[in-house]
Amino acid sequence: MESNPGKKNRLTLYIAIALVLGIALGFVFNKNYVGEENGRIANADIQVQHLQKLMKPYEIPKDSIVFAALTGQQKKIAEQKKAAEQSLLN
Repeated sequence: MESNPGKKNRLTLYIAIALVLGIALGFVFNKNYVGEENGRIANADIQVQHLQKLMKPYEIPKDSIVFAALTGQQKKIAEQKKAAEQSLLN
């Protein structure tokens, strides 16, 4: 049984070529495609921050008494829900 060392050497050469081509292709894709996507994401983040600044005045309640009453009702409902879940588990 003889082994051909030339074939093993070719396989190593093909693997090395594929590795170098994969790295080069990944670099090109990263610079072209992903660069555009990162720009779009950054633009979307800036737009979200701008919209949040515009919405900030509307987040402050105008009627603090009604807001406090609604907050109290939310807490009461949450406590009732928790008690109902606990009674189901028991």
